[in-house]
Amino acid sequence: MKNFLNEYGESIFLIILGIVVFTYIRNPESYSKENTNFIKGVLVENPKEGVHDESQDYIGLWIKGHPDFYEFTGCSYSDRIESTVKKLKKGDRISFYARKKSSSTTFPWKGKKYKTYKICDATSHEYGKIISFRQFNQCNDYKSNIFIPILCGIMVLIGVFKIIRKLKDRENIKEVESLTISATKNDATIKLRPDRLTFILRNSYYSFFLIGLGLFFNYPFDLNNLSVFGLIIFTVGVYFILQSTMIHDKIYYIVDSSGIRIKKISFLFQSEMKIVRYDSIKGVIYRQAFYESGKNIGTILIDNGEESDEGDTIYSKIIGVENYKEIAKVILRRAELSK
Repeated sequence: MKNFLNEYGESIFLIILGIVVFTYIRNPESYSKENTNFIKGVLVENPKEGVHDESQDYIGLWIKGHPDFYEFTGCSYSDRIESTVKKLKKGDRISFYARKKSSSTTFPWKGKKYKTYKICDATSHEYGKIISFRQFNQCNDYKSNIFIPILCGIMVLIGVFKIIRKLKDRENIKEVESLTISATKNDATIKLRPDRLTFILRNSYYSFFLIGLGLFFNYPFDLNNLSVFGLIIFTVGVYFILQSTMIHDKIYYIVDSSGIRIKKISFLFQSEMKIVRYDSIKGVIYRQAFYESGKNIGTILIDNGEESDEGDTIYSKIIGVENYKEIAKVILRRAELSK
């Protein structure tokens, strides 16, 4: 049982977490005049802006006659809303509806404690409508009923994929050990180049995630109100795909009598040569993605004892090469790990 949890615990946790979050986070409360508090008054100071725990921006107000803090954050915050609220000054009039349940309670070093409430609908007497219930509820519903379920689905799929991959890796190890090599000499030098499509796709998993995240932060798409953060991560995702496309022709692998040479190009287009000695190799496995099915193309993963801070194996990769099973067998034989 202990070995099972050590090997599959992380995957099972992701699956359970995805299911639990999906079950409890959906169908959020819809806000209106009936279930919010109406506040009307003047600002006792200029709007205060900041970031909660370095993750969520806010800009908030202190209102004369009210001891608590009212803020635009989450679904009531955007670059447009922030720019409008920042125009407000001490003494300006504003009316808004805030959630009845506080978001937090603050105990300052000086003065009395106060509670923070999120604004759902607001109108400035000087600048007009800032945010409406419709906008707030639409955003809240999108995050809870579309984005979070998608995120939960991704967590479950990652957990299932990790379990399947570990089971498949075991099968691959047995299959590699049972392969026969036709007429490959032990001292032969083999030079390999990666398949273009395989190389680009295998180096673009995080790129697709960043592109999707960038699109999410700019939903709904309004050219007059685009998220700077969303544009940045979208651009980074596209750059990584283009970078993989441009460096493909410069990548190669050499398997010779002394070891394995892996030519790499960094994100800043600097050339790197990694050398894996046979005496450092502890194991070899291979993988074939769905887009490589029907071809004799796959990726070889070499365990040469490197580990991450979390204890996970860091593999040296020979990506998208032809005759990958035979090459894996050659490496195992030269590393004296097969019969």
